[in-house]
Amino acid sequence: MIGVDLEGTPTLANDSKIASTILAAFLKAVELDCKVALAESDLARARRLVNGGSHGLDQFTMTYNLGEQQFPAA
Repeated sequence: MIGVDLEGTPTLANDSKIASTILAAFLKAVELDCKVALAESDLARARRLVNGGSHGLDQFTMTYNLGEQQFPAA
């Protein structure tokens, strides 16, 4: 997907440039679903899409709501 043989050489994922590319590719893959979940105020679903569960949901919710207060939708 990112043009690097991570199956053959998994330690390449430790390189900061490759790790950031992996993260960007993952976020792009879930981007639309995350946007829909956030538009529907379903923070639990958005969190699940990112980490597969609800780990950190309280912190995510608090931070998201703080951001919403700082940058309200038009």
